[in-house]
Amino acid sequence: MDWSRAKTLLILCFFVLDVFLLIQLSEKRQTDQYDFLNESTIEERLAAEEITYEALPKDAVSENYISGTSRQFDPDLLNELANQNVIINGNSVVSSLIEPYTLNMDEMSDSVTEFMNTQVVDGARYRFWSYNRETNAIILFQTYEGKTIYYNDNGIVILQLNEDNQVVSYQQTMLSDIEQLDIDEKKQQPILPAIEALKILFERNELPSGSHVSSVELGYYTLVPLSGGVQVFAPTWHVIVDNERNYFINAIEGQIQQMNDGNAATTNQSNLDDIPLPNEGTDESEDGENGGVS
Repeated sequence: MDWSRAKTLLILCFFVLDVFLLIQLSEKRQTDQYDFLNESTIEERLAAEEITYEALPKDAVSENYISGTSRQFDPDLLNELANQNVIINGNSVVSSLIEPYTLNMDEMSDSVTEFMNTQVVDGARYRFWSYNRETNAIILFQTYEGKTIYYNDNGIVILQLNEDNQVVSYQQTMLSDIEQLDIDEKKQQPILPAIEALKILFERNELPSGSHVSSVELGYYTLVPLSGGVQVFAPTWHVIVDNERNYFINAIEGQIQQMNDGNAATTNQSNLDDIPLPNEGTDESEDGENGGVS
């Protein structure tokens, strides 16, 4: 046999064997990786990517959908508001203060709380959402049993400030007749734990390596409008990532709610597009140092 040809064949055989072994090794590594992902908890997977998070809520195990309608304000009630020129525009209250109300911007939460409790009808039912320095406006969202109803144009107060940080006017809408919906004859629906909300974001590549989840809080988000002006709200996890990115995850069905998706019939966002999320063009947020009016 020609030794040169035999040597060439031997080299080719070893080359094919090496390729085969490399393919086998690669497949084994992929299998091991998949097995690791399947066997690892979400906490371990987040830790492996150096994704950290603050203490998560653990007491909420069941909630329910709620419904509400837009409140029609009683003119006689509004006439009792002192130091204000009040106009009712449909379901909206527009008020101009005769004497501007000075806020203490160093203690914004307490100062806004005092204003809401003394100058706005049922003002204690709203919670601070954000302060926008560009427009010099403070936005508050309505609450239900201590939980925020996010981004609904029928449950909002906007305080307009002047250059001296005094409230000079405000606009108010409010949801009324809020009640829990009895679905499938069950009073409460099991909800996803807060860690599952992080898992949903992680598996959709919304939590890159090194991220920090700044806050996770349970509230409500508009689900669908019904006939007669009734709106339905779903229990929703509000997740803030790195103090700048905001996500809203349906706590029962697990979908990520889309902000400003152009479908006003579904999200009821049509009149709220210019309201910033916390930490997007704002100086304060509900989870920041001065947040927490409720």
